[in-house]
Amino acid sequence: MNKTSDEAVDDDPSVFHCTLELRTEGDWCRGLARVEEDGRILFDEWIATRALIASLLGNTQEPVMTCSCTVPECAGFYDQESRLSENLVHWSLRYEGRDLDLLFDRNAYEDAALAVLKHFRSHPWEDAEFGTVPYEYKEFEDFAKLVDNMLASSPRLAEKWNAPQIATRPAGGGS
Repeated sequence: MNKTSDEAVDDDPSVFHCTLELRTEGDWCRGLARVEEDGRILFDEWIATRALIASLLGNTQEPVMTCSCTVPECAGFYDQESRLSENLVHWSLRYEGRDLDLLFDRNAYEDAALAVLKHFRSHPWEDAEFGTVPYEYKEFEDFAKLVDNMLASSPRLAEKWNAPQIATRPAGGGS
């Protein structure tokens, strides 16, 4: 599970080139990992936005995929790790007893993540008791500050954030 190059081992059945499709459901964020080769869905679960932000900024062992209760193991996710390279975001994780390496095109991953974060950033919530995003933050301002810090620390992400193609509603978005 410790492959670090942009090149995947094509004959390894646990390595998948994927797309990450993010959508909102109220104050919640869900992520669907789809295998590019055949369109198969590996999983469709809740996203921890704090870990999603960490994955945009570099290597992290914070679990991006989680359960609605915010406990990743509850949804079958263990030992999640995310790494960045020049062209890829590489997730290594154990899902439902299987070790997986998921390789995402970095630009597409950033665009999907920024769209959902921009949606949440532009729609402040009042009820801090509901949803994956509020569970992670006591106040909307805590979330906004984390997003602002991410943008301040990464000119690449800040430029994309301000680009017109990053909509405030993710593809397939709910609210």
